[in-house]
Amino acid sequence: MDTDLAFCLGQFIDDQVKLIDDRLEAIKQEEIIACDKIEQERNLYNKNKPIPKNKGTHYEDKSLIDKFIQDLRDDDANVSKPKSIIDDPNCIETLRAEVSTKVNACSNYITRIRNLAQPLPRTSKFVESCNEAIDYFRRTQEFEDNFKKLYTVLEQSDLNNIIQNTQQWWKDTYGSTIVELNRRNQKINSAVTENNFAILSSTSRVIDNVKKLMAARKVVLVEPQKLDIIRKFVKHLLIIDEENRDKINAEELIEQLNNSNIEQIIDYTKKWIAQRDEIRNRKEERDPFDIKMEAVKAKFGRQRIAQEAKKLALAAVLCRLAVGSTNGEQFDQQLKTIINKQKNSDKENLPIISGDIKEPEIQELFILIRLDTDRTDMKKWAINIDGIQERFGAGLCQAFGIPSTCIRVDSIDADEAIINMCIRPPYGKNVVDSLNGTAPDAAVRMQAVRKCCCDFNANVESITLGEFGLKIEDRLMDPRWNKKYAWSNDNPDEGQYWSNPINQGGKPYYCPSGWIRFGVKVAKDDKEFDANWGNWYVAYHGTRGES
Repeated sequence: MDTDLAFCLGQFIDDQVKLIDDRLEAIKQEEIIACDKIEQERNLYNKNKPIPKNKGTHYEDKSLIDKFIQDLRDDDANVSKPKSIIDDPNCIETLRAEVSTKVNACSNYITRIRNLAQPLPRTSKFVESCNEAIDYFRRTQEFEDNFKKLYTVLEQSDLNNIIQNTQQWWKDTYGSTIVELNRRNQKINSAVTENNFAILSSTSRVIDNVKKLMAARKVVLVEPQKLDIIRKFVKHLLIIDEENRDKINAEELIEQLNNSNIEQIIDYTKKWIAQRDEIRNRKEERDPFDIKMEAVKAKFGRQRIAQEAKKLALAAVLCRLAVGSTNGEQFDQQLKTIINKQKNSDKENLPIISGDIKEPEIQELFILIRLDTDRTDMKKWAINIDGIQERFGAGLCQAFGIPSTCIRVDSIDADEAIINMCIRPPYGKNVVDSLNGTAPDAAVRMQAVRKCCCDFNANVESITLGEFGLKIEDRLMDPRWNKKYAWSNDNPDEGQYWSNPINQGGKPYYCPSGWIRFGVKVAKDDKEFDANWGNWYVAYHGTRGES
């Protein structure tokens, strides 16, 4: 490549990069303005929108129901218990005195038969049993404990069984002891045996006082609290159920629950909490302003990706043209400079270099991922530790939204920190559109690819799409597009001329009078040129510094 032409093209690249950088800054400002506008709309809407209804939590609802059901069960158990009673304290004390008198009389009786038996032969064991009984009958604590048992029996008795239950208590507590001593005393001294101490007759003073106690007794009925419990539950239900508050008739619900048994009430609460859970789990509509914000960011994200791709594509084209010439290193360095500048200024997007991309819908697309040699363990990649190559390929497939087996690692150049990969058709177009900013979800895909690379500690320097470098026969200028530009139309042999600017890519394209154009081969035909470069601005650089 001619040195002057190389200088001209180098200057051209710098100017184009400057124009694209200006456009990137304009895109940034446009995005800020658009996002601020959406935020202002959101704030205005939030000021006027109604307060969202509180849906509560499953735990809160279940706690309310559990307490409600437990209260109902407790109330039912209380109603089923014996009625509460109130006894006259005087009657209790009189009964205590009569029982004490009876017990003391029995103690004195046992003392008498013991004393009569003591002088007689072979009565030592009988005397010992009598002493034990006397000690039991006279112990104060034993008497108190036994009287408490009697009163418990009386609390649980009614007029039909009170006498029988009292007599049974006496038999179990004192009478059985006296019966046994009387049986043995019959053999020793039957003349002094008295059976009336062993029983409580229906005419005894103890029984008489028991009847008086029952006559003075007051029975307190336990009123069911079911209705009050239901009212309290419905009140809390209406407080927390804001969604259905206006649809519930409180009095009708109270009446319905009050006329239901416990199982029917439980069934109602299960249906209520299930309905509440359904409302809570219902997928809420997305905030429309979030949707707008995402659309704006996606739009400007695509524009940024496309502009960055243009910069690198332009620099890459010159690198390809300069392959084999003495100027190749110059353009390679220029490309690296542009890549490093993008990496420092744009932390969201990866540097994407467009190589020779033919027809990725029907042909395999080759991509080259260059990694940072200082921050990447290339040995791990080269020997495929833990199947990192296959896992990385599958991760990229997920990031691009294509089948998981469509990207494979062809080779690893550990020395150059390069991963060569291949994408199976027709999915190469998905990859190209995502990385060049032409896909609708390009910004999202770019972020997904970046995250995938970070997850695998693949510190990407750049990604090259398609083959990079030209065959010997392709390293040519394209003389078909060489042209001279004249100062007027007076002499056609001097070259082409037009007076009014032509709209090219949205910018005026003036006739470069006095210039000579050298055609560079960047496409195989007009159709390919228009597809790749048709909407680009047109600019010219002279072959001398003062031009």
